[in-house]
Amino acid sequence: MKRQIAHYGCLFVLAIGAAQSGCSKQETATAPAAAAPTTVAVKQTPEQASEAEAVVSHFLDRIRRGGENHNAMSLLTDLAQSELKRIGQVVQPIGSPDAQFKVTRSTPMPIDASVAGANVSGRLVHCIWTEPAAENDSTAEPQTYQVVWSVMHQQDGWKISGLVLEMSADEPPMVLDFENGEQMAKILGGEPETQTATSPAAEEAPPVR
Repeated sequence: MKRQIAHYGCLFVLAIGAAQSGCSKQETATAPAAAAPTTVAVKQTPEQASEAEAVVSHFLDRIRRGGENHNAMSLLTDLAQSELKRIGQVVQPIGSPDAQFKVTRSTPMPIDASVAGANVSGRLVHCIWTEPAAENDSTAEPQTYQVVWSVMHQQDGWKISGLVLEMSADEPPMVLDFENGEQMAKILGGEPETQTATSPAAEEAPPVR
């Protein structure tokens, strides 16, 4: 997913450059036009789509059920596991054991080969996560969240690299890039440049929730 964020960052830089060029006619006249990155969705079979969706289902089931041996980390990409380990974070159960989820669909992920490299394949897996209403509140209603998972294909199969979570229509979606240790440290707390998997700070770091 880090590779995709890098791509979107390029688009953002191009947009800023276009706005700045409007402030200077001389720069507009002499600056060459920047070519927008070309993204291509790698063609995938229905079987591959089902495999990617199944990985998300397994991941959600493991973190929902919890327990010491849920091993949800094994369903993340190698880079995601490495980055979370580097900042002293692990995947822990989230929500309640009675939560429900439903994978609704998936689509091929647009890939910018100039950023991600050749032969990179991914899917965006959409799901709905529903938390039950509070037991002691008769007016409470179930809470539903839209989640889109970034699932990349590795040599050992499909693995999760991150997610986009929509908390409500009034708030911007939250992007969690598991492959970006610096971003995850800012969200979860910690200093990736000083923490390692074996340092005391990493051992005391709070879990991913």
